[in-house]
Amino acid sequence: MVKVLAMALIIRELFKGRGGAGPGYYVMTPYFMGRLTHWISGGRVLLNEETINWLATRHDEITERALTLIVNTLMGGITGDYEHLRDVLRPWINHGTVNLGISTRDDAIKYIVGYYGGEVRREFAGLDDKCWGTLVLLLGIAWSGYAIRDLGSTANDLMPLVRPAVEFLSDAGRVNECVALKLLMVNNEITPLTEILLVGPVMGYTSPVLDALAKGRSVNVERDLGEFIRVIEDGRERNRGLGLAEGFYALGLVVLTAYAVKVGLNGYRANNELGTKALRIANWVVRLIQRPSSLTRLVRLLISLRSSSLDDWAALLHNVSAVVDQEGALRELAQYVDGLWKIRRNLSNWGRAFLLMAMANTLRVRTNRCKVFRSILGAIGGLNSEVLSTLVKAHVHLKLTEAGPHCGVDPADRLGGLISKVEGMRGSVEISNESLMDFLRRLSTKGFRDTLEYLVDWRLVGLYHGI
Repeated sequence: MVKVLAMALIIRELFKGRGGAGPGYYVMTPYFMGRLTHWISGGRVLLNEETINWLATRHDEITERALTLIVNTLMGGITGDYEHLRDVLRPWINHGTVNLGISTRDDAIKYIVGYYGGEVRREFAGLDDKCWGTLVLLLGIAWSGYAIRDLGSTANDLMPLVRPAVEFLSDAGRVNECVALKLLMVNNEITPLTEILLVGPVMGYTSPVLDALAKGRSVNVERDLGEFIRVIEDGRERNRGLGLAEGFYALGLVVLTAYAVKVGLNGYRANNELGTKALRIANWVVRLIQRPSSLTRLVRLLISLRSSSLDDWAALLHNVSAVVDQEGALRELAQYVDGLWKIRRNLSNWGRAFLLMAMANTLRVRTNRCKVFRSILGAIGGLNSEVLSTLVKAHVHLKLTEAGPHCGVDPADRLGGLISKVEGMRGSVEISNESLMDFLRRLSTKGFRDTLEYLVDWRLVGLYHGI
C-alpha cells in the first residue's frame, strides 16, 4: 500500500502546480487516479472512493507543502532544513527511496505511457460513435486552450455531425455513459494531466489515447473531414463559417489525422486525400488556438501531412506566422518556411503567394532580412497574377516596415506607390480565377468577395499607417 501511495504522490506532484490553482482543483480525474493506483499495484490494491478523491484534488497550501516534503523524501531524502521533521516523516523514510526517474510533467507522461499504456488503451476499447465523437471534440478543446464551458448551451444550429457530441459533453450527468471520458474530464473540466495526455504527443512520445481514438477509424475521419469542407463551401457565400464547437471538433479531427500519419497507423499513412483535407481544414481552425506554444506544436505535428499538399502547407505557415508574435516561435516557423522555399517550384501560383507572405511574416527575426526581402521581391513577379502580386507585395512591404531596416528604399516611396494599386482593387476585381479563389478560401470561410474586400481594406489601413 505504501509503495502505491508513494508512486501516486510522486506523479501527482508534477501536475498540481498549474498557476492559480487553489484548493478543490482537480490535478487529475478521480477515475484516472483510481485506475492509476490499481495499475501500479498490479491489480492488487483498490483504494476507496474517499482516498482516491483526496489524492486527485489539490488542497490548501499547508497540506500541499507537506505532500511536497513527503515526495522529496521519497525521491532522495530530506535535507537538513527539515531535520526536525524526521520523526514525522519516519514511515516514508523507512520505506526507502522511490526512483521513478521523473522530474517533469513530460517525464511523468512518458512513465505512464511506458508502463501503463496498454491499460490506458483498454479503457478506450469498444467506443460507440457518440462516445468517440465526444472524445474528438474534447481533443480539439484541449488543443485550443478553451474550456468546456465555452461550448455554450445551444446545439440547434450545429452540424448534425457535431451536435450529439456537444449535447453529450455539455451534460455532466452523462459522463458515466462513456467510461473513457471519466479518465479525461471531471466536473466538465479538463485536468492538467488530461491536457498533457492530449496535447503532449507532439513532444516525441506516443499517446495511448490518440492511438485508441485513431485506430480503425480512418474511414470515419476522412468522411467527417469531407463533411466539414462541404458545409463550409456550400455556405461560403452566405458566410456560414464554423461555430465554435464545430471548430473544436474539426481541430480534433485534424490533430488525430496528423498524429495517426506521424506514427504510421494503417489507413492513414500514404493517404494523400486524407492529409490534404486535414491541412485544408487546419487553415480554417488554427485561429482557435489561444496559446502560441500550442500553435507551434501543431505545426510540428502537421508537418507529417506536408507532402499531401505543399500548397496547403504553405498556407498554414502563413496563417500561423501571421498570428504568432513571440520571436522564438517565429524563428522555428522560419525554419519550416526556408525548407519550403527550397522546393518552391513544386508549388502552385497561390501556394507560392502564401510562401512569400510567410517569409515576410518572419522578416523581423532574420539577421539577413534585406537579402530575404530582395529574394521575395524577385519571386513576386513569377506569380502570374496581378491581384496576387499586388496583395503579396503590399504585405511584404508592410512587414519590412514593421521589421526595419528599410533596405535602401524610402518607406513613403514604396508604400505610397502601392496605395493607388490596392485602392484600385476595391470592388473591381473579377473573382473568377481559380488560383485567386484557392488563395482566398485558405484565408477564410467567408465568401470570396467579402474575404477579398476585407483583405484590401486591411492592406490599405497598414499602408497608410506605415507612411
